[in-house]
Amino acid sequence: MSIGDVRLQRATVSGLPGVYVIYREIPDPVEFLDKSTGGWFKGRNPSVPIETLEAAWVHDAHVLYVGKADAGQSGRRGIRARFDEYLRFGMGQPTGHWGGRYVWQLAGTDELMICFKPCTDPRDEETRLLGLFRAEHGSLPFAIYVPDLSGHEDIPHKIRIPHEFVRYGRIVSYPPTHAANLSFTDSFSVT
Repeated sequence: MSIGDVRLQRATVSGLPGVYVIYREIPDPVEFLDKSTGGWFKGRNPSVPIETLEAAWVHDAHVLYVGKADAGQSGRRGIRARFDEYLRFGMGQPTGHWGGRYVWQLAGTDELMICFKPCTDPRDEETRLLGLFRAEHGSLPFAIYVPDLSGHEDIPHKIRIPHEFVRYGRIVSYPPTHAANLSFTDSFSVT
């Protein structure tokens, strides 16, 4: 499902704990925006220089971001609540979802896709997925960053798209022309 579909509430996101992935169906070329559409959380500007985005971009990778969502203290959080925070941040609201903010400095974010996978230990699953991506690409996904401890800038570090997804109740190969090159074989739900 696309981010645009989720924004228009034409798609349902799981309320269970789990992980979610933001990806582009066509990895390159990319267009960066001078200003992020993200919200200024706690007065912090979410925009970074285009040079920072260019340095973080992972060519030929479909996956832009991997996020996790636990159940929270109430047990009622999960993927839906966390992704809602992510979307609201991307629409300019000052929401506490600073992770993955580079995505909101891309042109065409409504065309980006989201897939999710409910699981019992989101932190371990996120770590595992990021490890698979790093093994394949030598870096972390585009929108994953590590704050510079000196406080000056983010240090960009560079998952490839899973080749099997549960889409509208059936397993599909994704992307068909690149499936032979993919080793990330987890199933994700995209409806």
